[in-house]
Amino acid sequence: MEFDGYDDPAYADPPQPPPSQKNLPWLAVGAVGVVLLLVLALSSDEPEIVVGGTRVQAQDGEGPEIVLVPASIPPELRVTRPPRVRISSPRPPTRPPTPQPTRLARLPASPRSRSPAPPLVTGRVAPRSPPPVPTGPPTPCADETRRSAGMAAYQAGNWRLAHELLCRESVCDPGDRDLAICACNASMRAFSDLVAAKRFADALRVANAAVKLPSRHFSNDVRGLLLYNQGLACLELSMYDHAVRIVREAKKLRNDPNVCQVLGIALRKLERWVESIREQECYFALNRRPDPIDYYWMIRSLDRAGQLQQAAVWADRAVAVYPGDQQLRKEWEQCRNRLAIEGGMQKKLVAPRFELSFDRRIPAQQAWQGKILKMLFDAYLKVSGTFDFYYDKTIQVVVYPTEGAYRSASGAPTWSGGQYDGKIRIPLKGTATSDEELGSVVVHEFTHLVVDKLSNGVCPAWLNEGLAQIEERRDMTAASELMKRYLADETLRRHMFGLAQMERSFSEIPDKDQANLAYAEAYFVTKFVLGRWGGPRVRKLLETMAAGKKPPEAVAATLGVDYGALQTAWLQHEARGLGLE
Repeated sequence: MEFDGYDDPAYADPPQPPPSQKNLPWLAVGAVGVVLLLVLALSSDEPEIVVGGTRVQAQDGEGPEIVLVPASIPPELRVTRPPRVRISSPRPPTRPPTPQPTRLARLPASPRSRSPAPPLVTGRVAPRSPPPVPTGPPTPCADETRRSAGMAAYQAGNWRLAHELLCRESVCDPGDRDLAICACNASMRAFSDLVAAKRFADALRVANAAVKLPSRHFSNDVRGLLLYNQGLACLELSMYDHAVRIVREAKKLRNDPNVCQVLGIALRKLERWVESIREQECYFALNRRPDPIDYYWMIRSLDRAGQLQQAAVWADRAVAVYPGDQQLRKEWEQCRNRLAIEGGMQKKLVAPRFELSFDRRIPAQQAWQGKILKMLFDAYLKVSGTFDFYYDKTIQVVVYPTEGAYRSASGAPTWSGGQYDGKIRIPLKGTATSDEELGSVVVHEFTHLVVDKLSNGVCPAWLNEGLAQIEERRDMTAASELMKRYLADETLRRHMFGLAQMERSFSEIPDKDQANLAYAEAYFVTKFVLGRWGGPRVRKLLETMAAGKKPPEAVAATLGVDYGALQTAWLQHEARGLGLE
């Protein structure tokens, strides 16, 4: 059969619906899916989701919040399946209102603010932490009552009170120039009074508060002066590193000889000799009339730096300016003698502790060199272990070929067997020198070095010499006989030295018999102190002196007795020990 077309009704196409009705079933299915997704999202405990570097976190029905997640979060903690919640835009952070100055000091109410999101450590939403509770002191705010009280104290000359009130108010109100100037003046006056009273810790607190004043109201000169005061207080409290750092800043702002002087002293205390010399030269360039003590320390610094030729030049200059000063005249003579004797010496650095100077032209010195080095290392280990203090800088030791050369270079009396003045100076007595005697001298002088460093150079001679004799462990039979003779005779007993008389160096005692008595007293009183209070308390005594207290004050603070009571107690103890009571 042939088909002529599609005219037969059996083969006709079914009727088609209008185009607008074709997608209705699919739209209905989509709508139902969206509804189901929304229902599931609102009813389920949804885990937090990381999408594109953000984390979604629910917030009590307010909608999700996007919180940035650090890039360091491990990949295994990130949820990578598609999100099923709507992601909203980040909310701007809430800025707390700035507290306004009030008439009364009041802690402003802290605004509510969102705490930072906790670290992402699990796949679930972590509970929100409460806002942190402030733990520090309340922020100071301007107070008219305090300001009025501060100005009244300023007018009355009560500088300490004016400083405390006005400095605080000036920090609260940094725009008030007159207030800042008054606070600065009060601080400087209070600082001067405290330094004059030797209250350096309080002076440092005043200086610390003064440097925090609004600096835009002051010139560079005034700001440098405030820093100088702060550095000066640090120097007096033996905070040398802090003093150097602060005074260097002051020097950038203030071209003043006192600034160079304080900086030079702090560097000298740190034994940074080259830098100290440079600052002292700056001080001399700015100061028209330096004091004799300034010349003295300049000569000593050059000597410690090994610049003997320059030290001699400065000694000549010092005696030309102050021809009648006996101390400078003596230093000039010693400087010239040292240049003549030590100028030709060979220096040998024995790392990392000792620099030994000896005359290579004398064969006896060559023979003693190895023995002295061994004695020095033995003394270092022994004495440092006793005091639990290991000096970490180079120790300069000068060995003189004869006693005459030693006395000429050191200025020591004839009875002296060694000296420590920043350097350990040891004389040789030729073939008469024994190993035992030389070893005792080395231990004795090295003990002086340790005591000097622990006490910052202010240990009284009676304690310094007593500790040195105890450490060298010499035979004290002669000293015991001398003490027994003086304690048994009432007339001689009245001629004994008191502790206050034995604070100065024993090298100033020209008479050998008087020097022997002073050494004997120093030995027995120190032995008494060690026996009653122990070594740790004596170490504490040295550190108390280094902190700025004078020897009588340090003894009272550390041992609980004054000089008079200590003198009486040790004399009674020695009398009982010698069978005289």
